[in-house]
Amino acid sequence: YADLAQWAFDNGYCTSVNSQLLDNLDDSIQTLIFYGINGSELSFSDGEFIVATGKENYPVAGVNWYAAVAYCDWLSIKEGYTRAYNHSTWECNENAPYLAHGYRLPTEAEWEYASRAGSNTAFSNGSLTQGGSGVDPVLSEIGWYCGNAENLSHPVGELIANSWGLYDMHGNLWEWCNDWYGSYDGD
Repeated sequence: YADLAQWAFDNGYCTSVNSQLLDNLDDSIQTLIFYGINGSELSFSDGEFIVATGKENYPVAGVNWYAAVAYCDWLSIKEGYTRAYNHSTWECNENAPYLAHGYRLPTEAEWEYASRAGSNTAFSNGSLTQGGSGVDPVLSEIGWYCGNAENLSHPVGELIANSWGLYDMHGNLWEWCNDWYGSYDGD
């Protein structure tokens, strides 16, 4: 995130003011990150984004939904695609996300499908074996959650990937989606 935010800052797509990263697309001044708050490992000094020492392989923490959307659009612009979001309304491709040409957040259904890696079980590596808030040995192989995370985020790749090679889909930090939760029947 820091590398792309640096590129966006250098190209005028965001700005940094008073310990905040602010959007700068479509005349938006939406706050994207408050440095040092909500577990954010990013800081900004003398025109440079800095990742806290030892946090280089951690997922970015402390970003809001708008920051995740801005990341998608920065990446789209950088790679020559039409960006997916209007930063005045925050709609994705005029509410037609599947027709967007640039990068966008996955819909909740897409995220769920990718998380399970096509399986129909509770987790991509199997079914829930321990109910309640206890430690579940199946989930502990693949995901960080209240039973094994000790209220901390962890470096990406410490646990096994799902069968599609995706890490930390079952936990570690909250994931942002393009839309809200909808029922999912596994198909």
